[in-house]
Amino acid sequence: MFFPRLRRRAKWVFLLLAVFFAFGFVAFGVGAGGSGIGDYFADLFHRNSTASGQPSVEDAQKKVTEHPNDPGARLQLANALQAAKRPEDAIRELERYVALRPKDANVLQQLGALYDQLALSARRDLAVAQAGAPGSAFGQDLANPGSAFSQALGQGAINDIEQQQASEQQNTAIAAVQSAYTKEADVYQRLIKLRPDDPSLLLTLGQVEYFSGDTGAAITAYQHFLELAPDDPSAPLVKQELKRLTSAVPQGTG
Repeated sequence: MFFPRLRRRAKWVFLLLAVFFAFGFVAFGVGAGGSGIGDYFADLFHRNSTASGQPSVEDAQKKVTEHPNDPGARLQLANALQAAKRPEDAIRELERYVALRPKDANVLQQLGALYDQLALSARRDLAVAQAGAPGSAFGQDLANPGSAFSQALGQGAINDIEQQQASEQQNTAIAAVQSAYTKEADVYQRLIKLRPDDPSLLLTLGQVEYFSGDTGAAITAYQHFLELAPDDPSAPLVKQELKRLTSAVPQGTG
């Protein structure tokens, strides 16, 4: 039931990103210039691994094979994979690490950042898919028999693109966005249990829960944020967003 709602909101939800990131991720000092928190952490760990002479992925993998229950070996492999620009593989190793060390808040933040990186990538894929979909400016140009694109591709090929590719690409990207944000939200829920007095975590959780499609959880996170940090500089914007979300939730739900 979430996917149809997200499809209807897909065009304007990206406009809201500018508003969300204006006050989001405040504690991490990111969100400007189109960079996500995942990009920030990827950069950070890449620099740290280079400076500290971190072993290669192959060497780190060998150590994990020899000592599969060694948390340090898992973390070293995760950092090597992240430095090698392999976020999905790094996530796998970080999940295994936090299973061994569930109270390591720093690594949980690193894990959340990587899920955010996947979500940002999926959002870009969705934007690309929407650009070529029927109804978009590019899609309308494709559908116009007199356009250069239509004449070059042929009407049959255009119909093929519209009917088979656009919908499939959007559905795949929507599912990827929801999955990444849902997993990121789970990470921040675990972080909040470890750091219940950190309002920045609640602020981030509210944003992530919203993008995962759970408006009720987003509302709860924002309410807790305002209870914990009513004088925070972000509070006025959070109140505006909270008012918008609560008015959009049907009575008796959320």
